[in-house]
Amino acid sequence: MGASEPFLGKTLNEEGIRKKINIAIKLPHWSVNQADNMDKIIKAQLKKLQTDYIDYYLLHALNGESFNKLKELGVLEFLSKLKAIGSKRKKNWKSAWKNPSLHFFSS
Repeated sequence: MGASEPFLGKTLNEEGIRKKINIAIKLPHWSVNQADNMDKIIKAQLKKLQTDYIDYYLLHALNGESFNKLKELGVLEFLSKLKAIGSKRKKNWKSAWKNPSLHFFSS
């Protein structure tokens, strides 16, 4: 995580526009070596962004090997948990999840 998250969080809070802006962040798969890493990463991201939710969560730079590794570590359950939380906040998350290009995540 770089310097953009704290800058964005500070700006959105100072301007009072968080509810008007959609935020997309990514899970860096290379930082996930055990299941609880996913929770730790998103909590750190949320803290840096100074928010309690994000609008879109992306799996970044995946290939077959990295996706299989994440699946073994429970990424589908992790994403389902985020989906359940997100679908209560924003309908966008739910419709993004149903995007046909994301079909392999729900299989």
